[in-house]
Amino acid sequence: MNKITVVMTCITMIFLTACSSSKGLIGENSSGNNMVKVIDINLTEEAYGIGVDKEQPEILSSINSALADMKSDGTLDAIIKDYEENEEHEPVISAKRDYSKEQLVVATTGDFAPFDYEIGQDSYGIDKEVIKEIADRMGKELVLVDVNFDIMFMTVAEHKADACIAGITINEERKKYVDFSDPYYIDGLQLVVNAEDADFDNCKTKEDVDKVLASKTKDFKVAVEAKTTAEEYANQFENNITISPSPDQEDGHGE
Repeated sequence: MNKITVVMTCITMIFLTACSSSKGLIGENSSGNNMVKVIDINLTEEAYGIGVDKEQPEILSSINSALADMKSDGTLDAIIKDYEENEEHEPVISAKRDYSKEQLVVATTGDFAPFDYEIGQDSYGIDKEVIKEIADRMGKELVLVDVNFDIMFMTVAEHKADACIAGITINEERKKYVDFSDPYYIDGLQLVVNAEDADFDNCKTKEDVDKVLASKTKDFKVAVEAKTTAEEYANQFENNITISPSPDQEDGHGE
C-alpha cells in the first residue's frame, strides 16, 4: 500500500515520525535550502484499523465487507493516493444525529493530519473519506463525533458511537474495549534528521539505526509525539539520549 510521510513535530536535533516514505529530503527554509531528511528505514510496522462496538458484530462485518470491496476495486488506494499527491480536498460532511434514520455514528479527533483533521468547521482526511465511503456502501448516513483520543475507545464501549477511526494502531490493550476491523493502512516509524547530519547515512537496517542511537549521549535530543510508538521506541535509548515528547500532541495517534 502507498505510504505517506507525516511530519508531526519540530526538530531539535532529530525526531521520530510516523512515516514510511522514501521521499528523502523534506522541509525547506526561507532560502530554499533543504533542512531535514528522512532515514528510509522502517523501525516499526503498525496496522491501522477501525474500532467497532463489541455488541454490534453486524457493523463490524459490514465494515470489513466494505473495506474488502474498496481494496478490490481500487477505491482505498485512490483515497490514499489523493492525499499523497494533492493539497486540495473536498470536506467530508457529517449528518446531524437522528435516531429515526439509518446512521453510522463514528468518533474521531480531528487533529491527526493527513488521516483526520479539520480546517475551520470542515472535516478532512484519509480516515474521514474512508469511513464516509464505508457508510455510503452500508446505506447509512455518516455522523462524525469529535472526542479526545484518550476517551475514544470508552466512547465506543459505552455505545455512544458505533465505531471510531483516527489513525488507530491495532493493539491488544485497545481490543479490550473495541473489536477491530481488518487493517486499512500499514504505517511505521522512521527517523527524520537535520540534512547535514551524516550519522545515519550508512545505516541499512533497523539494527544499524539502533546501534547509532545507542552510541549517543544525553546531549543528543530526540523529539517524539507523546503517548505513541515513537515515544515507546525512543525509550529503549533513554539512558543514551534526551527524549522530548511534544507537548502539543499528547493524544496517542498511531500508537
